[in-house]
Amino acid sequence: MSTGIDAKLTLDSDNIWTMTLTEDGDIETEDAFETYIIVALFTDIRADGSEVATSENRRGWIGNEETPGFEMGSKLWLLDQADVTPANVNLSEEYALQALSKMVEEELALSVRVDSSGTHEGIQIAVEIIRPDSSVFLRYFNLWENTGK
Repeated sequence: MSTGIDAKLTLDSDNIWTMTLTEDGDIETEDAFETYIIVALFTDIRADGSEVATSENRRGWIGNEETPGFEMGSKLWLLDQADVTPANVNLSEEYALQALSKMVEEELALSVRVDSSGTHEGIQIAVEIIRPDSSVFLRYFNLWENTGK
């Protein structure tokens, strides 16, 4: 099952997701499935008052204001300055799974599995998604390398 075509997002040397251009100067494209995953994980979803006391510091994506009942993004940003502890590794897994579970609800995936681990460089999450055609998508993301040292 294809979710369509979207701009390809690539992690650059400064750890910033950017669109890439082809040799002809066009925006490089890919299956929107992978773009959905990157946006779901790395767009900031608004934190609640128990997580961030000051309302103007709770972040969030403005596009979520226009879609009641649906929010795109994750709370992984809450961990970007956190130490790599077992509790924070578990939270990263929980936040990633919350963000990607919408893919099952929207029938873009049959199942989603996330495994997080602490490394000497930060937190790594492994994302495994079974697509409706039974193909397997597997990708690893390194979160905030060198954080918490």
